[in-house]
Amino acid sequence: MGQAKRQRRTDERQPPVRYLTGEGKVSSKGWVVIPKEIRDELGIEPGDKLAFTLSPPPLNMKQDRRLSEITIIKVPERREELVDLMTGMFKRKPGKRPLTELLVEEHRREVEEDERRVREGRKRRRRPSA
Repeated sequence: MGQAKRQRRTDERQPPVRYLTGEGKVSSKGWVVIPKEIRDELGIEPGDKLAFTLSPPPLNMKQDRRLSEITIIKVPERREELVDLMTGMFKRKPGKRPLTELLVEEHRREVEEDERRVREGRKRRRRPSA
């Protein structure tokens, strides 16, 4: 059982390889059945948590609520899994410096500039008036 669960987690990290569509009906209780092919592709099982996002139509489209889009995302069982999924999501081009290094460098320059302004302000106040 442990091996099957481990295998399923590895499969979940693989991106879907095909474009799938399906239809369902909303029950009187607001329940919707996700088509089996889509559940299988995403590894959605009974008891899994899902996150829903409602997006309005793109600005260049007719702004009608009926054209809004609902996105459903399977919520990972553990938060660490979410971090694993997102790690490497935004890969940098070869030869480019990591964004974190650039941000730290920019922050360091801002701090140095602020300190320089403070020092100049202190020098002006110390000068005796003639």
